[in-house]
Amino acid sequence: MATARALLSMVRISAALTTRHRPFASLSIATTVSPVSKCATGRSCPSVAPLRGFMAFPGRISRASTTTCSTGDIKSTPTSTLPRMTLNSAMRWRDLYEGDALEQLKELVTTANVNHVDFTYALSPGASICYSSEEDFNTTVTKFNQICDLGVHSFYIALNDIPLQFHCEEDKQKWENKGLLNLETVPTNYTGSQPDLYKEKFVNDSKHDCLFLNPLTGRAADLYKYLLGFTFNMMIEPYPSLPTLTNYANYMWNEPAYNADESMAAILQELADDNKQVHEALVAFSDLNQNWPYCTPEVHLPMLDKDIGAFWAGWSKCGKSNDGSKPLCKCLQLLSKLLKIMPRMVMKEFATDMEPWMMVASQWVKACEHLIDMVDAHDKGEEKRAEWEFKVVQEWIEKMK
Repeated sequence: MATARALLSMVRISAALTTRHRPFASLSIATTVSPVSKCATGRSCPSVAPLRGFMAFPGRISRASTTTCSTGDIKSTPTSTLPRMTLNSAMRWRDLYEGDALEQLKELVTTANVNHVDFTYALSPGASICYSSEEDFNTTVTKFNQICDLGVHSFYIALNDIPLQFHCEEDKQKWENKGLLNLETVPTNYTGSQPDLYKEKFVNDSKHDCLFLNPLTGRAADLYKYLLGFTFNMMIEPYPSLPTLTNYANYMWNEPAYNADESMAAILQELADDNKQVHEALVAFSDLNQNWPYCTPEVHLPMLDKDIGAFWAGWSKCGKSNDGSKPLCKCLQLLSKLLKIMPRMVMKEFATDMEPWMMVASQWVKACEHLIDMVDAHDKGEEKRAEWEFKVVQEWIEKMK
């Protein structure tokens, strides 16, 4: 029931779409796709194919089923949805699905099919497989047959992020190392297809403690003329990925008309529904988590940065009563209430996914408020109070570590 309610809520907030032109061949997304916002007016891709990666365990399967529905809502089809394993679970790749896990995977496949999403099942056996083993080969076939019975007809064996050496003695003996260069497999020009661009923006696999809520920028308006498709990898957390995923969907739907700020503003408004306080909090939280470090120039919390600039520009001997401090203080006050405000969202899971970062944000706000009081005390010559405020700041910083 929880999954069904979430699916319905995502259908509800999907804006009405119109399709006009479709010059782009395909789009792949290595995570979930969100409802598209009203600024999408036509598709640059004839076939938009988001690719969704998740760990195939009960909790993750349920969340994937919830978000797969919205993939069809934005007409980002066909889509590849990839259950995959972590290194911690690599030894379990041979296990067949059973019980709740099997039922949830079946629900996910059904949801994908109903929403015209092409489901690709991925297996990651590389950390423990013996390539020369007939038993491992038969185990793989058996597992794929089980998945095939659920209605899946596309399979993918992922051999990435694994050691480059054999770990089975049988493999080492069968394929002796003769000092040859590594074989490059399946470069684009060998596949017979047009180029398909793969982007890691905004994945957080290597920075699990970060959310990257930057809007998609820096993409040419005519990229669809030169590429077959576009594959992009997103964050581990499905719900906080929705805004940026909508940016990708809007961009790939109609590149010439895409506007990053309009796209982001529209999806944040839809996620907040008609709740003004939730919308303001969501905008502030999104701004606070704009910190993608792999681009030039880097963009960090642009709205808050502007408020901080106004704070210092307006600060004077009058202290924090000066107008320059008001926007910053208002923003900090809003961020301090995130844990109370965000659960009012229609999509409760969104707030649940963001909770750890909202908690840290509230602690960061406390430190900032004491920093403002420290500066105020210093300007008034109250050095003992300033020292005390600085000590409190350090205590809050320690809590955030």
